[in-house]
Amino acid sequence: MISGNVDSKIGYYENTDTTTSPSFVQQTSDNNLFADISPDVHVNPLLIDLDNDGIISLISGNNNGTIIEIKQEMT
Repeated sequence: MISGNVDSKIGYYENTDTTTSPSFVQQTSDNNLFADISPDVHVNPLLIDLDNDGIISLISGNNNGTIIEIKQEMT
């Protein structure tokens, strides 16, 4: 699960339990996959396959009206 934080960062929470009884734990530092991404203040992140190519993109708007897209790298 991802969320926008008040410090203009994208928070990443990992389910450490089951899908029927989830328990989300915030991932910090090296465990936060989005730690180096800071679109600006008031981030509103969304993970979505925009063009139906099977590759997930991170989309986020911010308070100045900018929308960013960061596409997952395939290896």
